Amino acid sequence: EEKELSDQLMNSDLSAKERKEITQSLNDVQEQKVERENHIVAEQISNSKKEGEELIEKLGDTASLGEQSSQIVEKAEVQYRNEEEVIDAFVEEANDAKTEQEKNFLLKQAQEKRADLNRSIKEVLQESRIESIEESESISLLSNEELMKKKRTLTIRMGELTRELSKVEEEIAHAKRKDIPALEKKKQNLIDEKSLLESRLASIDNRLTKKQENPPVVHPNAMEADISFNDERKIAASEAYEEYQKVAVEALMVENQIRILEQDLATERKKLLRLLEEESTPENEALINTKTVKIKEIQSDIDRLNIELVQKKWTAQEALPKNEDDAMKMQNLIARGIQPIKTVAIAAALIQLPSTGLAINVEKAEVEAERPIPVGVKDPSGLVYRVQVGAFAKPIAKNLFNEFNPVSGEVIEGTNIIRYMAGFFNSSTDVVGAREQIRSMGYSDAFVVAYCDGKRIGFGDARRREAAGTCVPKGTNEIMMEVALNTAEKLGLPTKNEVQEVPEYSYNQAPGAVDADPIELKKGLFFTVQVGVFNRPVSMEDLYNLPDILTIRLPNGQIRYSSGTFDSVDDARPRQGVARNSGVTGAFITAYYQGERISIRNASKLLQENGPSILQSNIEKEAPVEVIKTPVDVIRTDTVATVVVEVPVEQDFREERVQIVTKVQFNEFPRDVLNRYNAQGSFYYDEKDKRVKSIIYKNEDYLPRLWNFREDIDTVFIPAGLMGDEEMNIIGVAFRDSVVPGDFMDWILRFNYRREFFTSENGTEVRIFGVESDEEEQMLSKIRQFGVEPKVIIETEQELELEENQ
Repeated sequence: EEKELSDQLMNSDLSAKERKEITQSLNDVQEQKVERENHIVAEQISNSKKEGEELIEKLGDTASLGEQSSQIVEKAEVQYRNEEEVIDAFVEEANDAKTEQEKNFLLKQAQEKRADLNRSIKEVLQESRIESIEESESISLLSNEELMKKKRTLTIRMGELTRELSKVEEEIAHAKRKDIPALEKKKQNLIDEKSLLESRLASIDNRLTKKQENPPVVHPNAMEADISFNDERKIAASEAYEEYQKVAVEALMVENQIRILEQDLATERKKLLRLLEEESTPENEALINTKTVKIKEIQSDIDRLNIELVQKKWTAQEALPKNEDDAMKMQNLIARGIQPIKTVAIAAALIQLPSTGLAINVEKAEVEAERPIPVGVKDPSGLVYRVQVGAFAKPIAKNLFNEFNPVSGEVIEGTNIIRYMAGFFNSSTDVVGAREQIRSMGYSDAFVVAYCDGKRIGFGDARRREAAGTCVPKGTNEIMMEVALNTAEKLGLPTKNEVQEVPEYSYNQAPGAVDADPIELKKGLFFTVQVGVFNRPVSMEDLYNLPDILTIRLPNGQIRYSSGTFDSVDDARPRQGVARNSGVTGAFITAYYQGERISIRNASKLLQENGPSILQSNIEKEAPVEVIKTPVDVIRTDTVATVVVEVPVEQDFREERVQIVTKVQFNEFPRDVLNRYNAQGSFYYDEKDKRVKSIIYKNEDYLPRLWNFREDIDTVFIPAGLMGDEEMNIIGVAFRDSVVPGDFMDWILRFNYRREFFTSENGTEVRIFGVESDEEEQMLSKIRQFGVEPKVIIETEQELELEENQ
């Protein structure tokens, strides 16, 4: 009816009398509409009040569950009664309103305050239940990160309350006598709310002090140690490193077990916290008890392993050199999974194994050496697939399976039957392909077998374990190196050799490693597509079979891999597309000049200033680069198995980005909306599209819980490469403490730029994105007022994040 009347008013042929009548009818309809809405809102306030009373009753019950929560519950009840009086006053004033519009305004204010109050009580109720469970069961339901997040939220609110108190005190100082009692009441309510927040913060601080993070087996700064390629080889060849590596790996295995259990613990905690948010029912309480028991069991296992870890870490620490620099370099090798070189150097040269897992010669070439097929060779660790090609009760000819490399046998326990297997594979897809090829050669009975840490398991079971990550396969290169060592030991071949000094630029060579050109030898300017940073040389399959591979060794020993040498960014884009389509979703274009990586911006500037003569392609035409090869007798051997601290091919750090965005737009700065949302997370107002947005989160699990605002917001998934402000300047602000100061946090939450928070053992860094050049200096000046020195990050955020991943 309202729409029809509005449409009628749009008719320009109406007489003045008709327009007046329609306008009056429209006003009447709108008045009736507001009246009905007021009735609905009043009913919702009444229902919300009943819900609040039920929450307060439940809150009172939790006070007896734990001593620590009783004080908080008591203060929460005081705050609830204070706010009740304020809300009731709004409702009473609304009932006395002269117009329905005025009544509507007052009722909506009461409704909003009631929703905020109930939400606050729900938070305290959940915190109280969590704390009670923690005290009664001696477990922790919140991680340090989650506690710190709560602390930041409460600290922000504390700052707001402090300012509100100062404002009220100033009003009291200048108020008329008749207005003072109301202001004093308001002041007392703020003091009571502040007291509640102080108790909640004290509770968080108390729980934080109980949690002591054990230092890791490998020092966090080990990857910052500079080490040359030959120094690395010298250390890896020493007896001291061989001794340290054994005990350090044992400690790292326990540390990894703890890490896995902590992931399970985090999952169970999340499930329990969700249950605590739901309505209390007998079924719900039973599930809470079940989850509590599960968490307690996992925590008990973690505590037991932590005791074991302390002893193993002490043993590893004792095996380190006393010199700090030498110790740090040795830990650097451990962090990158470098095996003692002496244990496999000759084995790698004598036991020639294919880097692909299996080599087939259909013409059955003559046997090169009178060496029997090894039987009883120790299987490599992790998940391995093989193809069984036969089983015999009697000895077989030495050259029976010489078309396959490698091939070995194992005796079936309790019998004299030997079964023979060919190849070693780290994926079910590759082994099935090999099986079909072997069958086509006449071995029609060939079938797939699998091993997990040397124990034979069914193919189906292996695939399930591979998918679940309960038995992890290594890279093919690592598997073949471990097989070489085990085969050499079984055949009685020598496994030790002295390590010679080799060219520094031969760092990228190892059995099975992809052929690559060292960037250090390229003195010109070129663009390339970075595809990954690895701890050690890797195979072609690790790089998704991309062509034209380049490498550069970082000071800490890691190797940065790129694909292609191009004269411009535009020339490199097709290769970037190929890399991303192949699976390297984080592939990005970068530039090098004189063997060092530079930003795209600087590369373009160099081209403008010097012209195309500095391009690598032009320099190579005049003097081609000669790639230095490592002599065969000093083959790289440090890619042998150890799964600890593996650095995989980099994935896009934004691959699962997600953000909360309001459905409605705001033409003015929405201070009240931001205050409500920032009580639950970290939000900002984007002036470009007039919406309130959260910071970018890794995935949905990290999103703040905004149940009360669920109708007002959308969850937006952001594909890689779509954040325009990542290509602009980024300002970074670092704080030594893990908590950002309240005055800075208050400012940044009201600042209209996207920002993100990054924490590490060194403190917290806030990054502000998309800063326009003409505003940059003004912002830097403002940040300096908080007593910190900001930094301008010129590279794109994606490049920055990938650099950190290294």
